[in-house]
Amino acid sequence: LEVATEEEAFGALVGWESRQASPPSPEELLSLLSAIRFRSMAASFLREVVSTHPLLARATPDQAAKAAVLAIADSVEGAARARGKRRRGAAGADTAAGSSSNSSSGNSSSSGSGGGR
Repeated sequence: LEVATEEEAFGALVGWESRQASPPSPEELLSLLSAIRFRSMAASFLREVVSTHPLLARATPDQAAKAAVLAIADSVEGAARARGKRRRGAAGADTAAGSSSNSSSGNSSSSGSGGGR
């Protein structure tokens, strides 16, 4: 299967499952679901599409798959928040470094050295 995103992989699995003459067993569905990299999906897609899809209930009637998907969504959201904080922190450090280097009085231009990129 060649897809650009894991969301597309999930959609392909849903489409494949719906076209089967006899429904795949829960074990088969779990095996196929395990091949999808859910951590690469957007948390909103996990919550709004994957966790609510009937395929998960068919794979695990006890709602274990749904609980796992929601836990992954929480993890994805937490990682995104941490990345955002690191970016904001780095941007603040860059701004502070830029203002301190701009305030120095040294001239760093090269003259005739051919040091261009």
